[in-house]
Amino acid sequence: MPCMAVVGDLMNRMSALTGKDTMEALTLLEAASPESRGILNKQDIALAKMYNGIKRNEKALELLRCEEGVEEDTDYAEESEERVEKLVAEWRDALPEEKREEFDGILDVGRRFF
Repeated sequence: MPCMAVVGDLMNRMSALTGKDTMEALTLLEAASPESRGILNKQDIALAKMYNGIKRNEKALELLRCEEGVEEDTDYAEESEERVEKLVAEWRDALPEEKREEFDGILDVGRRFF
């Protein structure tokens, strides 16, 4: 699964950069996947292209339909996002200034493609 390569990359690169355990790096992905909560991020160009492709393919739509539906727990989502924002700020602030851009890049790719 392609997302696993992204997760592994984030875990290894973030661990090397921050000195944190690879498993700790996974906490940065909490609440990162709006799609898994039933929310489509229509502002992401790559995802928008994917959604449009799926809409044009009946077999893909059939495979993705969920009988029970998906509902987001908005309270949990907000709490998760707040926890991650706090953790990101702590980890980022602990890095030397010249490493923060690298941190931001690793985090951005990990959270967007997870």
